[in-house]
Amino acid sequence: FSFRIASATAAGRLHVELDDRSISAGITLKNTGGWQNWSTVTTSGIILEQGRHALKLYFETGDFNMNFFEVFNPSPPEEQPFKCLAASTRGDGKSLMASFNKKIAEPLPAAPGGFSVRTAFKAIAVNSYEIDASGYQLLMTLAEPVFYEDRIYISYNGNDIKAVDATPLVSFTDLRVQNRLESRQAIPGQLQAENFDANNGFQLENTTDSGGGQNLGYSDVGDYADYRVTIKNAGTYTVDYRVASESSGGRIDLLLIDESDSKKIHSVTFPVTGGWQTWRTVSQSAILPEGRYTLRLKVTQSGFNLNWLRFQFITSVEEGAEIPLCFKLTQNYPNPFNASTTIRFTLPTSCEVTCTVYNILGKTVETLVKEQYPAGQFEIKWDASHYSSGLYFYTLQAGDFRETRKTVVQK
Repeated sequence: FSFRIASATAAGRLHVELDDRSISAGITLKNTGGWQNWSTVTTSGIILEQGRHALKLYFETGDFNMNFFEVFNPSPPEEQPFKCLAASTRGDGKSLMASFNKKIAEPLPAAPGGFSVRTAFKAIAVNSYEIDASGYQLLMTLAEPVFYEDRIYISYNGNDIKAVDATPLVSFTDLRVQNRLESRQAIPGQLQAENFDANNGFQLENTTDSGGGQNLGYSDVGDYADYRVTIKNAGTYTVDYRVASESSGGRIDLLLIDESDSKKIHSVTFPVTGGWQTWRTVSQSAILPEGRYTLRLKVTQSGFNLNWLRFQFITSVEEGAEIPLCFKLTQNYPNPFNASTTIRFTLPTSCEVTCTVYNILGKTVETLVKEQYPAGQFEIKWDASHYSSGLYFYTLQAGDFRETRKTVVQK
């Protein structure tokens, strides 16, 4: 293949596809010094099948002109090495599809060795491999999901994978996987209210709140805003809402929506703050599942502005853990402590749980959670960095079960 191109800016990049599968690696197209300064870029080793096909040039990056391309000087496919050309994520975030320049020999070994997948931060195991109907692509199912923001790499160093002409797959290291997952905001994390993916009824206005930007305003009953999110850990979260209301307050429902279901997570009521730009943070807990969802904020009582919402992960249940046989509240650790401590408890059945901290006078200092919990083992983080030294008590109320323990803040 040769490409007649011209460019006055940074180099472009393309690859060739046949019937919507990659048949070449990425091809870099150089800066020629001008939009009409023409140059030819040539690459070899691209294998074409005989017959009628759809040939596509896929422009990975732009900023170049192309006059024409040529295909010439064919040679037998068996003279070419067997190579992995490209890999990309699948829409479910739990699998990758790798493309090769030759058909893969079948059957595959039960557990073919040599492949490895990693992100910038960790290795990810591959659970299974499957050759697709074309024979040129290998579907790899991952042991854990990858996400939109991940940089993903695949490597191979083995002897198990061969082409139908018996040529072995050439080893390669850290081939960058094309991450085609749709953009999503991450939970835990902070979502700016104006960064919605869909808006039905809200209007935007500039905010005087810390950090600037815009807030959602002019809310009416039935208005909603949608955000595509990835929830990275199932568990209990504190959800902080940054709100302002001049005279009437308001209320919203928080919902999670996927392809098959819509689930209400909680309702939260917003107080009167004294002005449309007088901001206050209102918090409520929520139990969230892991996965990809559309998060919807739906107005059920109008009269408020919203600047942002923040999700903080506070508890989790260990996957595969056995259901406890009894209610139990354990002593916090560390104790005494300076800034923060962990409180653990177990539930043999689903119930409403409240955990409240009191000072030595019996006055409520903070309610850490007030939410429906499933059966399981849980932990809560108490941040006491803004409380003074002294003796405190924390009480767990779970259905009819109630227990209180002492703890000491020592600064």
